[in-house]
Amino acid sequence: MSNLGSTWQDLGIPKKAYNFYLSALSINQEINDRQHEALTLLNIGHLKRIVDGNFDESEKLLKNAISILRTIGDKYFVGMCLSQFGHLALARGFSSSQYIEEMQSIIDKLKSSPDSELSKDFQKLKYAEDTFNSGGRLFRGERIENIPDGLRKWLAKNEGLEAE
Repeated sequence: MSNLGSTWQDLGIPKKAYNFYLSALSINQEINDRQHEALTLLNIGHLKRIVDGNFDESEKLLKNAISILRTIGDKYFVGMCLSQFGHLALARGFSSSQYIEEMQSIIDKLKSSPDSELSKDFQKLKYAEDTFNSGGRLFRGERIENIPDGLRKWLAKNEGLEAE
């Protein structure tokens, strides 16, 4: 169900995405699937930050997700969670360098391929940090071109995101 949520999010229908994520979260908790529970919390945290601009709720969800992931020893998805913490820091006007360093360490330990989602998220966070440091424009911690097209259109219509 989380995959369906991600699809709706990328298509620019965040309300449907949120509903699918909530359903997935409930199921994952019911069957005690801790990894997928954490990943769903991660997805909802991203949605809360980028769509709602609710940074406090995003942080709470991400803290829950990373706690679960560290408990079960899932370094790969800890790295993915660190990426979201980095974007959250940027959205709040702070550097994401500590998260970049932690992610780099995980990527090195896991010998993660440059084509992996973890490495791609790492690069997106590094580019967002570079944009932040050069005074460039970010939207809630993200480079605008890294927001999926459908979601970018929804944000432009509903949240005042201006295309570059």
